Amino acid sequence: MPTTLSFAADTGITIYAAAYQNADTLRETSLPAAVMVGDREQAVSWAFRSSKFAVPYETVEITGTVANGDTVTAKVEVLPDAANPLVYFVDAGRDGEESKAYEAVKTLSSDTLKNAVADQVYDAGSGWGKSSSNFSLKSVGSLDATDKYQTGYYSNNKTSSLEYTLYLEAGTYTLEAGFYEWWNNRSMKINVSGDQTDSVTSEAAAVSSIGSRDKERVTFTVREDSNVTMKIQNATGGEAPVISWFAVAKGTLVSP
Repeated sequence: MPTTLSFAADTGITIYAAAYQNADTLRETSLPAAVMVGDREQAVSWAFRSSKFAVPYETVEITGTVANGDTVTAKVEVLPDAANPLVYFVDAGRDGEESKAYEAVKTLSSDTLKNAVADQVYDAGSGWGKSSSNFSLKSVGSLDATDKYQTGYYSNNKTSSLEYTLYLEAGTYTLEAGFYEWWNNRSMKINVSGDQTDSVTSEAAAVSSIGSRDKERVTFTVREDSNVTMKIQNATGGEAPVISWFAVAKGTLVSP
C-alpha cells in the first residue's frame, strides 16, 4: 500500500514499519515514500528484495537512500501474506507501554486486528487478554524494549501455563508464538482449545541459553464464533514457561 508518512532523516533515527511476506514493491509495505530533511520533504529509495521478507514474524533491517544522499534505517516486521490477515498481534508485557513491534504491525493490519492495544488483562468487552493469574513480568533493565522477543512474561511457577482468552469468529487460524531465554534453558508447547475448538498442541519450542529465541505455531479450526484459550505450557517439566509475543492469522500458514 502506498504510504504518506514522513519522518525526519537524522543520524540514529530508526523507522519502524511492516511488510507482507515476500513483498517486492513499496505498496506491499508501510515504508515511507518520503522523509523530512530540515523543512523539505524528499523522496527515499528503499533497497530490498522479496527474499528479505520471506519469513513471517521476523524483524529485518533495511536501509533507504534519501534524494540528498542521506541514509535512513528501518526495522520491518514481516507479516503473513495479505491473504492471511492478522486478527491478533500481542507484544506480551507491553501493557500501557510503547510497543514498536505492535505499532509497526498495525500500520498494515489496523482494519483486521481485534486488539487495540499491545497487551492487556482479559476484558469481556473487547474479548481478549491474559486470563490466568500467574504472569510475572520480566523487568526490561538492559534489554532492548523495541525487540518483541526480549520483553515478556514468565510463569510464577513451573507447572502453571500462561493463558490468554481470545474471541474468534468461525474459521481456520494459525497461531504463532515467540519465546526468549533470560536465564537458563526451558521448552514450551502451545495448546489451543475451546468449546467450539478441538484441543491442539504444537511441537516444543526450546531456548537453551541466555539470549536464545525460538518460535512455534499451531493451526486450529473454530466451528462457531466463540472464545478459545491459548496456553503456553511447560513441555518437559523443567523451568517455568515464558512468552514474548504471539500472533493469530486467518487460514493455514505455510513455512517458507
